[in-house]
Amino acid sequence: MFRTEYFFGDPSELLKIFKRIIIPLVIISQTLFPQTDNLNIKFEKVSISDTTVLRGKTAGFPNPVLSVITVRDKNGRYVHGLADSSRWLRAEDTAENGEKVDNIWKVILEYHKENVSIPANNNVKLMNPEYMVTEVPRLEGYGASVALAMDYSGSINNLEVIEDAAKQFIRQISNDDKIAVIKITDNIKVYQTFTSDTTLLINAIDTPTPDRSGTALFKGVYKALEQCVNQPGRRVVIVYSDGMDDKGGITLEQLIEFANENDIAIYSIGIGSGSDIDEVSLRTMAYSTGGTYTRANRADDISAIYLSIYRDIQGYYILATTTTDQRTNGTWRIVDVTVRDQDSNEGRGQGEYYVPFTPRNVRISKKAVTKSFVVENGDTLLFTSAGDTVNYEIMVLNQGPGVAEDILITDQISDSLKFLKFTVQPDDVTGNRAVWNIPMLNTGESIKIGYTAKVNNIMPQEKVALLNTATVSEPFDSDLFDNSVQVRVYSAGNPDFTVKCIKPNFVPSPHYPLQINAYVYNKGNADAENLFTVYFFADNYSNMIAVDSVSTLQAGDSVLVTGTWRDPPEGINNIKIYADYTQEVAELSETNNEDTCSVTIGITQVDLQIEQVSYLVSCNGINGSFPEHIITRARVFDQNNNYISDLASRASWAGTAGKADNGLTVGDIWYKLKEYHKGDPSTPDNSNVRPSMQITEVDTSNPSDMASRYYLISHFSSDTIQNKIWRTVELGVSINSIKDTDTEDYLSPDGAADLAISQFIKTRQYSVNGSDTTFFVQPQDTVDFNIFIRNVGHKNVSASLVSNYLPPFCKVISSSPGVSNTKGDTVLWNIGYMNIRETKKIEFKCLVDTLRLAGATVFKDLVVLSSVQDTIYSNNRDSSFITYVPLQGGDLAITKKAVTDSVSITGTDTLKITGPGQTVIYHIKVTNKGQLACEDIEFTDVIPDRLNLKSFTGAEYTLTGDTLKWQLSKLKPNGASKEFSYVCRVDSLMPPWDIMQVNGVRVFSLSDTLLNNNFAQDSVLCVGHVVPDPEIKATPSEIEPGDSIKVEVMSPIDAVWWDLTVSYEDGSQNSTYADQFISSTDLKSKVWVTVNPDLTDTRMRTTSTEEHIVITLYTKDMWDVEYSASSSVLVKSSNQFFLDKNKFIPDQESELGMRFRLTSNRRAEIKVYDISGAYIATVFDAPALAGWNHTTWNGKDGSGRNAGSGLYVAVLISGNYHKARKFILIR
Repeated sequence: MFRTEYFFGDPSELLKIFKRIIIPLVIISQTLFPQTDNLNIKFEKVSISDTTVLRGKTAGFPNPVLSVITVRDKNGRYVHGLADSSRWLRAEDTAENGEKVDNIWKVILEYHKENVSIPANNNVKLMNPEYMVTEVPRLEGYGASVALAMDYSGSINNLEVIEDAAKQFIRQISNDDKIAVIKITDNIKVYQTFTSDTTLLINAIDTPTPDRSGTALFKGVYKALEQCVNQPGRRVVIVYSDGMDDKGGITLEQLIEFANENDIAIYSIGIGSGSDIDEVSLRTMAYSTGGTYTRANRADDISAIYLSIYRDIQGYYILATTTTDQRTNGTWRIVDVTVRDQDSNEGRGQGEYYVPFTPRNVRISKKAVTKSFVVENGDTLLFTSAGDTVNYEIMVLNQGPGVAEDILITDQISDSLKFLKFTVQPDDVTGNRAVWNIPMLNTGESIKIGYTAKVNNIMPQEKVALLNTATVSEPFDSDLFDNSVQVRVYSAGNPDFTVKCIKPNFVPSPHYPLQINAYVYNKGNADAENLFTVYFFADNYSNMIAVDSVSTLQAGDSVLVTGTWRDPPEGINNIKIYADYTQEVAELSETNNEDTCSVTIGITQVDLQIEQVSYLVSCNGINGSFPEHIITRARVFDQNNNYISDLASRASWAGTAGKADNGLTVGDIWYKLKEYHKGDPSTPDNSNVRPSMQITEVDTSNPSDMASRYYLISHFSSDTIQNKIWRTVELGVSINSIKDTDTEDYLSPDGAADLAISQFIKTRQYSVNGSDTTFFVQPQDTVDFNIFIRNVGHKNVSASLVSNYLPPFCKVISSSPGVSNTKGDTVLWNIGYMNIRETKKIEFKCLVDTLRLAGATVFKDLVVLSSVQDTIYSNNRDSSFITYVPLQGGDLAITKKAVTDSVSITGTDTLKITGPGQTVIYHIKVTNKGQLACEDIEFTDVIPDRLNLKSFTGAEYTLTGDTLKWQLSKLKPNGASKEFSYVCRVDSLMPPWDIMQVNGVRVFSLSDTLLNNNFAQDSVLCVGHVVPDPEIKATPSEIEPGDSIKVEVMSPIDAVWWDLTVSYEDGSQNSTYADQFISSTDLKSKVWVTVNPDLTDTRMRTTSTEEHIVITLYTKDMWDVEYSASSSVLVKSSNQFFLDKNKFIPDQESELGMRFRLTSNRRAEIKVYDISGAYIATVFDAPALAGWNHTTWNGKDGSGRNAGSGLYVAVLISGNYHKARKFILIR
């Protein structure tokens, strides 16, 4: 790490003062003693060790290589300004001497020490990252060895001041610097050998020198040079003297020669005036050894001269570069630099460093890419066919850590392969062997080599392994176990099957076995020696219909294969025949193993055959009977005399709308079914019995045996008269628009007489639940009855009697035909002669009488038919059920609705809104939903607290407090209603929040039988008056720290309480500001009040350059609701520094005032220097506030002594702000 103490706190300021004060002295000396044209470049150190950290950069390899360089002119003086002393510079940047960096650091090379021709490109400037350079005043571990030769002869005055200057110089040295103290009189004595201990050095200076006679100057300087000979770093002798040597023993020439032999510079300081100084001797010993000579006009000047010399001997250049050879091969490298300054002086220097040898590890891998692979015993094997190509990829990787060189890659392929092309052209190809020479691979770098090889056109059917071996070698490879790799690829010849389908030459029947034939050919380059299968598919692989197998098939031969399709469907079928579908045999191509032929399977001829018609058989749950179930047995055949199945359902009977097993509608297949008298197709009138048709398919034995199947067709006879005559059944079938019909006869039975009765009623009210109907009646309702008498038998009937047993509430008021007799609740009708299929009707009406019942009661109405000729009694009676419902009492229902000026709708909810002073209209409606009137009806309504009744419409009312009452004498039943309304006004004085006003009304009557709907209410939201926030003004809007702020406040309403709070950026608050004024001042509505006093506490609280002060006003109204408002003021300052006077006369005024202003709270330092740059005193060094600050200087230095008359500089340093002010001190 670097440790340096900046002059004025900033290196840039140091450089400015150095150029302003020191460089002019050097220019004068150069005029007297001109420089030569050469520079001396010395490398102090070159490092790639990560323990070397210089100005934030850690050395490393291949970058940055850090070189520490010293540049001196021919006379040995250190050259500065070739870089920047505060930062790293790149090639395009400008150095402190004003020249471009790339022009100063003219040439930068790096090459091997043993062989300068390695590498071929040794120019560091072409490397990336690019080189950088900087200058540092001090460098850890690189201190200076300074011998102080101090003339204590009697001719030297002001020794106390001179010693103080030496002490101040000693205090400024770094830990790496060493100083020795030699005092010169006629007796030369080393008071302190080289040390960094400032206490020992100051004690040595303070040690008295008793004898001050004579001056052995040259001998004393020579002694100082001897002390420096074995010291490290830069060695310097600083001597102050008047130049007189009256003792001899050492000549000036001997002194200079000894200094130059040991590379020790002498810096001389002349003390005295006029002819009292031998400037020639002092100047000669300085400029002849690489030092400088400076004349001190006063003893007080020595402190500044010491500092100037110390700065001159400091300074190292650090060059950060990237190596031109990144190989870690155990070689010494030379960094060769040529430097040119702004005066075109040039110099060249070399430094060296060692790059350790790092072993390298070269690894080879190889992979193959084929078109296919096989898996055996869990291993995946790469596979290729005869004549195919294989792609190989070789990768060589240097796993480091060293750079690999002279790499030899060899690849040997199988005899069954032949090289085709390469991605990296080999250096040599001989037969099945290819060789590549790779010059170098950096650490982590790899190279990929790809090539394509072709397999022989003819290969055995059994797979063979094609073994390829790749190797890599490198002279210094540290691991030889990964230098070889083998890749196996398996190959074989393959058959190639093609198929030719043979199409049938007839139309096959659906669902009957069909034999399909095809030829399979082997067009491959190998015999098929293994058994393979041939699959027969229908519907494009969705249905496998047959399988055949082939044991062997020679190349170029063919074989006939056969498959039987057990159940071919009707229609155009695409038959696919696939050889080796399961791929038992590997082929050249698997895409040509199939053929397709189209086979039309269908019915081209239909033959319907009726075998029997009878009503005496039973099957599948239907018992044959007349006239309901006449059963016909039939079979259907196609053009191949095959039975046609699935024309009905085998699972159940189906009508014309049902589905057959083939998916078609039964009525579309069996298009005709007629029954008529044999020999007379016109009898009966409607012979079509197809609507009653039920059909099923029957299998009496084996379902797969079509000969055991037939169809049963059931129908209702078209003539239900059982008159024992022959009937003809005609049946028709249609399949794919191909139709056929057939007929068969049967003999009808001889039947008996049968009467049937049914009843239907109609009431005003009824309900239906599924197939059940419930009838309701109430007093004075009427009931309509309809009775039907039918002769459904096979004989005419001469007479019959109808008896109707009525409910007790039913009284007959009309009948057609008229009633024959009445016995209590029973009504009788005599029915005359009825022919077969004749129907007679009785219509009568009843009036519902009033019964005294507590609730609804169910009654039964029964009708009975009787005749001596009737033989079937199950259909001789019918009944209905009627529910008698008594009348209900009164039922009052009330509703209430509020109307306001505005509403708010959210989803399906509507909120009614009103406000102070507004009106609300309430509408009330009462309805009698009962069946009896209600009397003496009372209404009670409670008005909310903040509503006031203004008017009421609809009845006389009384208002007691908030309770509103009125009456209604009577309300008729069955939905009669009455409406009322009244108007309320909202209080004008409301709190500033929302209040929900709920208003309910209740109705009461002794006649009311249902009380669950006797109350209603509605809600209105009263929105309170929204009071605006108070207002506050703080002016001006932008101030400097310490300025005052004027605060004005205003409340839109009278405030019962108010307060102010001041908030600062650091989070602190002032809650007591203007409390006395606030407690004595009321805030009236809309009156602006100026707060007294102004806010004066405006200092900045943080280190920011600007802050905000926020003043917040808080108020409360009569409802105890709090309001607030804020106003902010920006506080900011600028950086300034002033002196109260430019001329300071301590005798007239005791102190010099200094004022400075800062942009933020931060530390500030004010120091005083004389015009030569020598430190005098620290005036201020402490934290300071943003804004103006003030301090004074009493005219004394740091030791309490009076500063002498002269020109001085006061320097303010605070953060990044630096400012200097000159002034004159006069005593």
